[in-house]
Amino acid sequence: MGDKLVRFYDPARGEWDQQRNHGPLPELRFDHHLPPIGESTGRSVWYGATSLVGAVAEAFGNRGRLDKTARRRVCVVRVRSPLVLIDLVGVGARSFGLDQRIGTVLEYTVCQEWARALYERYPSA
Repeated sequence: MGDKLVRFYDPARGEWDQQRNHGPLPELRFDHHLPPIGESTGRSVWYGATSLVGAVAEAFGNRGRLDKTARRRVCVVRVRSPLVLIDLVGVGARSFGLDQRIGTVLEYTVCQEWARALYERYPSA
């Protein structure tokens, strides 16, 4: 608790504090929504990073530049209640077949399959 998270968000898709139920969106790496694209009741997502660098990399990394025309806004929030997190380091990650591609592969359908597997293995998380 007390940690800060940084988030870039698109106000057209919801405010800074709203989880998104619509997906999986092709341009977002870790959407765990079930295809096809649509409303996924009970499978909401809220993207955030522990640093500004991480948030910028995820939000603008594929563009290769900060893109003013993307109309994204940034917010910094402080965690006020405990978060359940899944450890993706070492053995935990390998049990899903994860490797460094989870953070680098540009074919997001692969990452989204991993995200769905994580979600289904940890339904209470």
